[in-house]
Amino acid sequence: MSTFLRGKSRSRCGSGFLILLCLLLSGVVLSGSAAAEEQEWGYKLSHELMSPFCPGRTLAACSSPQAADMRVWIVEQEEAGRSEEEVKAELYQSYGEIMRASPLASGGGQWAYIIPVVLIILGAGFVVFFLKRQRAGAAVSLIGSLAEGPPAEEDPELARIVDQELGV
Repeated sequence: MSTFLRGKSRSRCGSGFLILLCLLLSGVVLSGSAAAEEQEWGYKLSHELMSPFCPGRTLAACSSPQAADMRVWIVEQEEAGRSEEEVKAELYQSYGEIMRASPLASGGGQWAYIIPVVLIILGAGFVVFFLKRQRAGAAVSLIGSLAEGPPAEEDPELARIVDQELGV
């Protein structure tokens, strides 16, 4: 019976060791992935910036040799230890605001955000106005038809003439 108990204590120790080992390995993997995410901003930046060489395309989607050179330059700047904001500032200074995928929400760029909101509000107001007018028109039409009274009875002579003309 003592060997049985000794075997149990060993397995508890072994399972504790395995749990500790798993926790350590997961910590190493998670810290490695966080460090990799911090260092991959160069790749992401080329997908966020518009190309000054291919209008309407991102830097990553542009097939010109100048765009390829710029993508390599961005990755080199990242590897050299420069921050993403420094690289963006240098690119905006060299090529201008054309490289921004979306306008700034200040200055003249704020109109790109204000105009669509105003147009949506005006459109919704027009729809409400139109539907109210349609509903009012339908109510007037219903009231008018009720005011006329029930339809008049058919004249038998008129019915005979219509049937004769139609060949019924």
